[in-house]
Amino acid sequence: INFRNELREKGVICTDADHPVNYAMMAFVDIMNPGLVVLPTHRLIKDLPDYSKEDVREKLRGDFDIIEDIEVSKLQESLRAEDEGKRFAYYSGGGRFDLLTLKNTEAPKKRMPDKDESYINLDVAVLHSVILEPVFAIDKKNMAQQKNLSYTRSVDEAIKGVDYGKYQCAFIVNPTKVSQIRDVAAAGEKMPQKSTYFHPKLITGLVMNKITD
Repeated sequence: INFRNELREKGVICTDADHPVNYAMMAFVDIMNPGLVVLPTHRLIKDLPDYSKEDVREKLRGDFDIIEDIEVSKLQESLRAEDEGKRFAYYSGGGRFDLLTLKNTEAPKKRMPDKDESYINLDVAVLHSVILEPVFAIDKKNMAQQKNLSYTRSVDEAIKGVDYGKYQCAFIVNPTKVSQIRDVAAAGEKMPQKSTYFHPKLITGLVMNKITD
């Protein structure tokens, strides 16, 4: 709509109801459909000067309970829990990870004072505001440019990327709940970057390409 209005302001003829600029292709899906899921997007850290696993641990202890050196085979089950606590797996190589559980629940609120509670409660928002920005100095501009931060939806890719030296460490996250996205939208907020990988995806070209005999 904004693009159409911009063209109108520039004098482009698009008042005709059949003009292509008056249309945009989209799909609507019931947000509570049980077939709609959101997959997690994990964070990969790279190219940081003077990176130290022990320094990171020390900086995190004030806000997180840390269980160190858990076998990577137990990663997925360690992240899952019945309560609503914020948990992240911090992997820096060697086949073992640290389980981080947020204990200072006021930390996200202090770092995001202008955000709605629904946004503050997002795992990814906590990761960005309480870990990536203060501990690694990866701010929003850095994230957007992916200077020191990359993303993957594969836990195996994250682990192998660190083991092979492509990345210094990785943070494995739990998926965002669909209900959380609904609440953030209802509050008028926008989701953090790389936090809404919806699945399944529509088939590319399903209604885009002309079908001929």
